[in-house]
Amino acid sequence: MDTLLYGNDPAPRRPAVVLTVPTVVHAPIQIVTRTTDLETDGVPHPRQPGLGLDEGVFSDLRNVDKHHWHAPRVTPIATLDPETMAEVLRRFL
Repeated sequence: MDTLLYGNDPAPRRPAVVLTVPTVVHAPIQIVTRTTDLETDGVPHPRQPGLGLDEGVFSDLRNVDKHHWHAPRVTPIATLDPETMAEVLRRFL
């Protein structure tokens, strides 16, 4: 996803997992971004070459305006495995 959607990120694009998509028009979408900095506190996630992902960590809870949540700023790549998703939900919600 384009990091300009939530700002203040040194990377131009970053993988993220969506936590919530509210039905209320003006409520933000909650995401958790993923970094390859393995020293970062968060939920570890293994390398997935088929998705273009090196080993990483889901680490930062962010809010994104729903009006900007569309291509080309956002590119869906896959569904997160159930074990990692459960851990991300436990930690960030």
